[in-house]
Amino acid sequence: MYNIKQITADFVVDEVSKLDLVPQGNFLIYELKKKNCNTIQALQEIAKYLRIPLKFLGFAGLKDKHGITTQFISIKKSYARILFEVSQFKSELIELELVGELENPISLGDLLGNRFTVVVRNLESDISVLDLKLVENYFDEQRFSTKNPDVGLAILKKDFKLACEIANEHCINNALKKNPTDFVGAFKKIPLKTRLIYIHSVQSLIFNKLLARIISDNEHSKEVDYSFGKFIFSDEKIENFKLPLVGFATEYLDSDVKDHACEILNEMGIKQTSFAIRSMPELSVVGDERDAFIEVKDFSFEFLDDERNNDKKKCVLKFFLNKGAYATMIVKKLFG
Repeated sequence: MYNIKQITADFVVDEVSKLDLVPQGNFLIYELKKKNCNTIQALQEIAKYLRIPLKFLGFAGLKDKHGITTQFISIKKSYARILFEVSQFKSELIELELVGELENPISLGDLLGNRFTVVVRNLESDISVLDLKLVENYFDEQRFSTKNPDVGLAILKKDFKLACEIANEHCINNALKKNPTDFVGAFKKIPLKTRLIYIHSVQSLIFNKLLARIISDNEHSKEVDYSFGKFIFSDEKIENFKLPLVGFATEYLDSDVKDHACEILNEMGIKQTSFAIRSMPELSVVGDERDAFIEVKDFSFEFLDDERNNDKKKCVLKFFLNKGAYATMIVKKLFG
């Protein structure tokens, strides 16, 4: 069985963002290099050190805890002390380097993609690796957490009591102590961004199931299990196409896609109209689209002796992916 992330340096991510630097701006832009902590944890540590609200820190994308990652963050230049104090910031897990200044804070729209270096270890031999051009654009495990889809489904089924029980957050429990029957009000104590994550995780799960079924209609090379089903990978050269991220206003241009989507929704006990949530309209989602496949750019690989596993090989993969794609999908497609 192959290993990834056996050591921290086996998974390196370098963010590529569009930065419109100016000589004098309202925000300082830093390159944040971190290891063994996720983006939010890193920002919380920085905000605490600088004694500023977390909202003063901007970022273009969330990076995983595991591995070595670099990304750009912006800090509101409200105080003269900020520039000096950041220069004094020290952490075992985080490094900050000043890049320049921006008029506006960095945001998701500035993210172009990520450049990856991934070391896959414990391989038996130099197995055949294709020159990848496209890879299935599934959402991987980290999109879902352990309970996100279950909470999301409870919301979509309008079972707010169950949603509160599964989420089991302190803010919910405290609210229910004061008003034991107001489950909607209690659930609203969770920040909006977090509540939306629950709904988006259900959309993502539907997308995964939909893509897997469409590929299953054709020849495919392998199946890889994950917590919510199977990733199915095609061995055919398929042209890219769009699939819906289902919402209450989703329209289907392809009858097969519609049939599969309706079947999946029925199995999950929801309907398309479930995504219109009158009790919490801020969680209603219209729907969107996502590429079924993602282009793999600048792909290269090299097999070497694995210095950490006797008599085994390692494969060093390098590639660029546009934002929203998961590098682990390439590993799973190649190595199963």
